Amino acid sequence: MTTMKNLFYLLAIIPGFLSAQVDTVYAFEGFDYAPLNGMFELDGGSEQGWTSPWEREIGDDGIIRRGDIPTDLIGPSDGGTRASLEFVRAGIRYNRRMRRQLDDGREYWVSCIMNWLPGSANGNVGNLTLTQNNQQVISVGKKFGNGRIAIVLPGGVNFETNIAAEGIHTLLLKIETSGNNGAEMAYLWVDPDLATLGADPDVSTANVRTPANTFRANNGVDGVQLKVEGTPPLLVDYDRLVIGGSLASVSPGFLVNTSQTTLAPLPLSVFPNPLREVATTTFSLTTPGTLRIALWDLNGRLIRDYGEAHYPAGISELSLRLGGSSIPTGTYILRVTGEQVAGSVKVIID
Repeated sequence: MTTMKNLFYLLAIIPGFLSAQVDTVYAFEGFDYAPLNGMFELDGGSEQGWTSPWEREIGDDGIIRRGDIPTDLIGPSDGGTRASLEFVRAGIRYNRRMRRQLDDGREYWVSCIMNWLPGSANGNVGNLTLTQNNQQVISVGKKFGNGRIAIVLPGGVNFETNIAAEGIHTLLLKIETSGNNGAEMAYLWVDPDLATLGADPDVSTANVRTPANTFRANNGVDGVQLKVEGTPPLLVDYDRLVIGGSLASVSPGFLVNTSQTTLAPLPLSVFPNPLREVATTTFSLTTPGTLRIALWDLNGRLIRDYGEAHYPAGISELSLRLGGSSIPTGTYILRVTGEQVAGSVKVIID
């Protein structure tokens, strides 16, 4: 991850217990992966606050593409990458689980840079959602019906801005939790000027706010969902995701001295392939390290987890039971991840 990319954020959830904000980053996703990888194969690591890789719920595969989303604060692309979601046959939904953030009276801030590309229609939806057990808690982004940027709650309840979801926008969402079974409050700023917003901005400057009696997050949040759907097909890019404990923690400069790991590609081979049950997996490490090996289906669901083990530098050959009577025939993804490397290969079980 580059220094410039650390200057900004895509998503941030910010608690301030008893009105005290906490200058802490809970999770970060810069989509800094090798370009042209499929989304559900990617895992930035638990050290960044996540408890799972991206998992595809429905639809076609999202792709990591070259180039950051440029903004006024960031300037031209620094040569990084972004997530690009375009559905063809159905909607796309990607989920990623994070360490659970509770309704305990703290504040949560959410910031997201999104780019709704040309070709959209009012019937399209392209948003980012905070979830609990993969169920919607609150969404921000393009709403169904008139194509405006909005806060959307379960049941289709929405509070819209007068800003069209077209082109590049930075979304900043503040959530005030109740600390009990009461209602929460949420405020949305679109393209905020962080230089003048202040550490604890006046909520009257928000583009939209939810009434207190409509929004409840009493079970907290434990995940993020990216969703794109509708007709005609819509292409949406996402970039720079941070989850933190204060507005400061999602502001430019907060991460300037933070090192974000960019995973180097790890070439893999499997023989035989196609296979019936057992196959030999081969890879080569430049330095020793701990790797996790797992088998996924093409919908992004975990099929078999082989756990973590330490491997020496050089070539390693493993005999893995990939098939068997419990796994249907078909195409799967074998994924190997470490602190600094990640690789995947398609395997066919027949």
